[in-house]
Amino acid sequence: MSAPARRERAGIALRCGDAAESGVVVAHGGVCRVLKRHTAYRLYTLLLMLYGMCLRIEAALGAQIEHLGYDAGHHVLNVEVKGGYWVKKAIPPLVYDAITTLIGDRTAGYILTTSTGRRLDEPSQWRAIRSVAKRAGLPQKTIGPHSLKHSTITHRLARPGARRDKIQHWADHHDARTTDRYNRRRGALDGSPAYDAAADLAEGLTGEG
Repeated sequence: MSAPARRERAGIALRCGDAAESGVVVAHGGVCRVLKRHTAYRLYTLLLMLYGMCLRIEAALGAQIEHLGYDAGHHVLNVEVKGGYWVKKAIPPLVYDAITTLIGDRTAGYILTTSTGRRLDEPSQWRAIRSVAKRAGLPQKTIGPHSLKHSTITHRLARPGARRDKIQHWADHHDARTTDRYNRRRGALDGSPAYDAAADLAEGLTGEG
């Protein structure tokens, strides 16, 4: 990331306040409203990846087509996450459909790119997410990309019978106390919370105006 981009990102983070980086919990209905107000399919796909796959913004923007795969009945993405290690993430159908539609016949490169094929920068996506949040009637000044990861973890933990160990693994948290902090009030691909997250989104996207 260039020095100007880093400065811009830092400026946005300061304007958003600490809550934007740590993550503001957005209600499920609010997440669906944000998805419905997107102005570009690329942004829609990014939002789905953040919420449906429990990714941080840097992991989603760094995801590459070559790292898409299929394992034991699951569409998967090998992605580098915070800490510099690689994990295999289950891709639920709603998110996979968006990814394959977005990439079309491309077979290499970043999943999310500019019109010229370059990797998207984080500051531009912060702005895009805040803009769509505003159109959805959400407090865009206190929302950022990490709000979606924070929200999906909190929503999964709130479900009856939630498995904290699976959610911890899905969220790429080494320490269970980190997952507990996300709640505020390693498992296999089978049973990944990604499927519940995306199923809720699919229901909300078809059921709300």
